[in-house]
Amino acid sequence: MDIRPVAHRDAVPGLTTGLTLPPAGDRPRVLVTTGTSVGDRELFDALAQSLVEAGAEVLVTTTPDAVVERPHVHAIGFAPLAEVLPEIDLVVGAAGSGTLLATLANGTPSILLPQIADQPANAARAITHESAVLIETPEQAGPALSTLLGDDRYRAGARRLAEAIAEMPHPEDVASRIFDARPTGRV
Repeated sequence: MDIRPVAHRDAVPGLTTGLTLPPAGDRPRVLVTTGTSVGDRELFDALAQSLVEAGAEVLVTTTPDAVVERPHVHAIGFAPLAEVLPEIDLVVGAAGSGTLLATLANGTPSILLPQIADQPANAARAITHESAVLIETPEQAGPALSTLLGDDRYRAGARRLAEAIAEMPHPEDVASRIFDARPTGRV
C-alpha cells in the first residue's frame, strides 16, 4: 500500500526549540541535519565551515553551542521539518529515510554524506533521480553547494519526486482505510 511520507510537524517535549530563522538575504539558506542517528558536532562544524566558505547561511539542527555558532551558522536545535523545509534552499544530511523523504516531498535538493545503516542505499536512490549529490567528506559540501545551485536539473529532479510523492495517499487517509476495513465481529 502506497503511503505519502510527510515531514514531522509536532513539537517533541524536551527537545523542540522555538524556531527562529535568520533573515532571508542574498546567501542561500542551507539546513545541515543528520537526523536522530548521527549527532557528531565535529561533523556539523566541518560541514558548516565548508558551506559558509561557499557563501551559505547555515542552519544546524543541534543545540545552541559556542563551538557551532559563528557568523552565518545558526544552531536551531530540534525543529519540526515541516516548519524548516519551506524556508530553506537545500538540505545537507546523512540520507536517513525520514529526513530524506521529507526533503524530497518538499521538492528540495540535497547534499548527502551517508554515515550508517540504510543511508548509502537511500543516497544512491536520490542520486539516481538527480535530486541530490553525494559527498565523501564534509569539506566537499561547499563545492557540492555550488554544483547544486548552478545546475537546475537537481531542483527539477527534486520537484519531480515531490510531484510523485504528492500523488500518494496521505497517512491519515491510509489509516482511515485500514480502520474502516477492520472486521467488526469478535473471534
